[in-house]
Amino acid sequence: MSLAPGTRLGHYGIVSAIGAGGMGEVYRARDTRLDRDVAIKVLPAAFATDADRLARFEREAKAVAALSHPNVVAIFDTGTHDGRMYVVTELLEGETLRDRLRGGPLPVRKTTEHAVQLARGLAAAHDRGLVHRDLKPENVFLLNDGQIKILDFGLARQAMASSGSGATQTVAAMTDPGTVMGTVGYMSPEQVRGLPVDARSDLFALGAVLHEMLSGQRAFQRETAADTLTAVLTQDPPDLGGLRPEISPALERIVRHCLEKNPAERFQTARDVAFALDGLSGSSATAAAAMSGSLPAVPGVSPRRRTSPLLVAAGIMAVAGIAWAAGHFGAGPAAPTSTAISDVTYKPVTFEEGFLFAARFAPDGRTIVYSADWDQQPRGVYVTSLDSPEFRPLGFPGADLLALSRSGELAILSGSIAPSGNPYIRIGTLARASLTGGAPRAELEGVRFADLGPNNTLAVVRDGERRRTMEYPVGQVLAEMPILKSRSATGMVGLVCPRVSPSGDYVAFFDYRVSAAITVKIFDKSGKLVTESQSFQDWWGLAWTPSNEVWFGASEAGGRQVVVFSLDLQGRRRVVLRAPASLNLHDVSAQGDLLASYERVMSRVELIDPGGPQNRSWREGGYVAAFSRSHTLLLNGEGDSGGPRGSVYVWQPKDQQPVRIADGSGRALSPDGSRAVVVSIKAPVTVSIVPTGAGQPQVLDLGVVQYVSWAGWLPDGRLVIQFTRDGSGPVAYALSPAGKDPAALLPSGVTLRGDNLISPDGTRVAALDGEGRLVVCTIAAPVCQPVPGLEDVEDVAGWHADGRSLFVYQRQSSPVQIDRIELASGRRSLWKVIRPVEAAVGGVNRLIVAPDGAFVYGYDRTRSELYVIKGLK
Repeated sequence: MSLAPGTRLGHYGIVSAIGAGGMGEVYRARDTRLDRDVAIKVLPAAFATDADRLARFEREAKAVAALSHPNVVAIFDTGTHDGRMYVVTELLEGETLRDRLRGGPLPVRKTTEHAVQLARGLAAAHDRGLVHRDLKPENVFLLNDGQIKILDFGLARQAMASSGSGATQTVAAMTDPGTVMGTVGYMSPEQVRGLPVDARSDLFALGAVLHEMLSGQRAFQRETAADTLTAVLTQDPPDLGGLRPEISPALERIVRHCLEKNPAERFQTARDVAFALDGLSGSSATAAAAMSGSLPAVPGVSPRRRTSPLLVAAGIMAVAGIAWAAGHFGAGPAAPTSTAISDVTYKPVTFEEGFLFAARFAPDGRTIVYSADWDQQPRGVYVTSLDSPEFRPLGFPGADLLALSRSGELAILSGSIAPSGNPYIRIGTLARASLTGGAPRAELEGVRFADLGPNNTLAVVRDGERRRTMEYPVGQVLAEMPILKSRSATGMVGLVCPRVSPSGDYVAFFDYRVSAAITVKIFDKSGKLVTESQSFQDWWGLAWTPSNEVWFGASEAGGRQVVVFSLDLQGRRRVVLRAPASLNLHDVSAQGDLLASYERVMSRVELIDPGGPQNRSWREGGYVAAFSRSHTLLLNGEGDSGGPRGSVYVWQPKDQQPVRIADGSGRALSPDGSRAVVVSIKAPVTVSIVPTGAGQPQVLDLGVVQYVSWAGWLPDGRLVIQFTRDGSGPVAYALSPAGKDPAALLPSGVTLRGDNLISPDGTRVAALDGEGRLVVCTIAAPVCQPVPGLEDVEDVAGWHADGRSLFVYQRQSSPVQIDRIELASGRRSLWKVIRPVEAAVGGVNRLIVAPDGAFVYGYDRTRSELYVIKGLK
C-alpha cells in the first residue's frame, strides 16, 4: 500500500514518499496540529495480524519515545491507518551511513567522532533496558550538521524476514532465546547461535560498523550468508593497520575489543567505548602519540564546573585493550592493579566512594597522604601506600590537606567551607602539623590555598579584609585582587593552587583574575615574574617536576578534554598527556611519577512535597532550572546527554519522567507550568517562550542580547526578564503578555538573583541593590526597602504564601538549613533542614521553594579515583 500526497493519517498530512524497506514505507508528512514537518513510517501489514508483536511494538515505541537522547531518533506518536500501524518520528535531513560509505571509507577523525555519538546513543538506550539488535549502517543517519542519529531503536527487533539473500539479509524473529534476528555480518556470535543477548551484542555490531567506516568494507562479508555467519563465529576481520597505516594501534584495539567473540571479553557498556574513544583526540595519525604524551603543544577559557559523566579508568583500560568487569569501579575495595598504555602505567590508589580534595607524595615516593570526604568515613586526612590498598586516618578530623614538605610537615585547612558551593575551592584556617603525629598548630586565617617549600617556607593564597593575595614567602605579595562583597562575586577565586619548586627558588600558580582567561605564572623568590603561559579555559592542578618544570592540567578554549602540559622557566610548553577524562593533577614525585585523580560528576535532584521525597534526577547532567507553584519542574540537560545545543526538560507532577521540550537552557516557568523561558546556548542568543505541552514556541524580539540571567512571570501575564547587552550591566524589564514593549522594572543598579522572587500577589519582587544587599521592591512605583537580618552569603529560595516572609539558605552548607525570615522585622526561624540522599560535598547548587512549601533542590555528586601514573616524560 502506497500513500498518495494529501492522504490524512489523523492530523498528519502526507507530503511525499521518502523510501521503503523491510520495515515498511517512509513518508514526509506535515503535523497540522503543531505545524511542523515529520517522518511517518507505515509498518508492514503483518504487524496488524500479530497481537503479541503489536503489543510489544507499542511498549517499545513508548520506551524509545521516552529516551529523548540527541543521538537516538525521536518518536513523536503512533497510530493506525487502514489497519496498519504507523509511527511518527522527527524528520531528519542528511543521509544514512550506508549512503555515505558508498563513497569509500571515512576519515579517521570523522569515524571517531561518529563512533562516540553512536556509543552515547546506545548507552542511553541500554540504561533504559533497550537493546537494538540490528545496528548497521542503514540504521545510522548522518545529519547535515554532523550529528548522528540511531534509527529503528526498538523497531528493528520486530522486523520481518526479508526475502533477499546475501550479506545484507535480515534474519528476523521474536526476541526469545533460541531465535535469531539481526542482519548477517553485524550480528554478534551469540545472536547467530540463537542465545540470549544483551547490550554487549550491540557493542559487537558497533565494532563491525566502526571497522567498516575505517576500512570501507564489511568486517565479515563472504560470498554467501552462511559463510558470513561462519566468519562471525570463527574468524577475525582484516587488520585495519594493514589497510590504512594512519590508523593508530590504540584505535584498532578499541575496534577489536568490541568484536571479541565472547561477550564477557568485550567492553561491558557502551559508555566504556565512548570514554575510550574520547581519549583518542585529534587525528588518528597522532592519536597514539597523544595517549603516550608526545603530541606537540596546541594553543588554547569558563568557570570550573565539572559536569561530564566520567568512568575514567574504564576508558584508560579500554584504550589499552584490556577487558574489565562491569561494575568494577562500583564494587568495594580491591587489590591494586596496573594498566599499561605503551610505556605509561596507571596504578589505582583509592577504592572508596566519595570526593578527594587533595593528595601529595611523601618523600619516599610510595607513601601518599590525601584528604577526602568518603561516604562511610569521617571527612579528614588519610595516609596510604602503593604497597597496600588499605588506608588509615592521620588524626585530623574535618581537615583538608594543603601541602606536605620534604621533612614531613603538613599544612592543613581546618574549619573550611566552600563559599561558592564548589568543593574544589575552600577557605579556612591554615595549621601546621607533623606526619608523625601531634596536634596541629593554627597559623593563618582566611587561607584558600597553600604550599610548603623545601625549608617549610609557606606560599599562600589568603583573604584579608579587602583584598585576596598570592604571597611567597608570606608577606611578599606577588598578585592581588579586590574582594567584592556582591553575592555574584563569591565564586571568583582569581588566584589558585600555588606550588613551590623543589629548590625553593620559584613559585607557580594559576591566575584567572580576568574572567575566562586562566594562565600559569612562575615567579622567582625575589618577586619577579619569570614566565607566563597562554590562556586556558579551566584549571586542573599543577606541580613541579624534579627537573624544574611545572606540570599542569588545563582545558583549552572551546574544549572539554583535560591536557597535562609542561612549562619550563624559559616559557616553553609541551603536551605531557591528553587525558581521556576529567583528570585533577595533585603532585609529582621525586621519581617523576604523576599523582592524579580521575573524576566523575553526576547531578542529583530531590523534590519534597506533601507526598514525601521524590528522586527527580535525570541523567548525569540534569540541573534544576525552575519550579512552579503547580509543582512543575524545569530541568536543564547539560554534559554529554544534553547534546551540543543543550536540552530543556519539563517534569509534570504526575509523570514518571520528564519530556524534552527544546534545545537550549531553561530560565523560568509560568506559575501554572504551561510555559517556559528558554535561551539558546550558542550565539546569537535567542530567547523563546516555549509551551510545555502542545503549541509553537514564540521567539522574543529583544535585540542583541549578551546573556539572560533571570526570568519570571507576574500574575497579570507579563514576563519579567533580566538580560545584559554589550557594554552594560544586567537590567530587568517587564514585557507585555504578548512578549513586547519592554519597560525597565527596577531602579538603576538593582538586579534579580535567586528563585521565585516575585511575591504571590505579584506586587513586589525580592532583589539585590548595588552593594549586594537583599531588598524588596514595589513593582508599581519602584521603591526598594532593605530586608534586615539577612547574611551576605544567603540566597533567596522563594516567598512564603503569606507574602510577608521569604525562605533563605546558604548554598555551601551541607546539611542545608532553610530559614524563614520576616520582611518587616528581620526575625528568622528555622523552617527545614535537608540532608541530601548522597553526600553533597559543596552543598546544594540550587534550592527553590514554592509558596505552599513544596521545594526542590539539586546538588553535584563527585566520584574521585586516585592514580599514580608512571612513564610520563
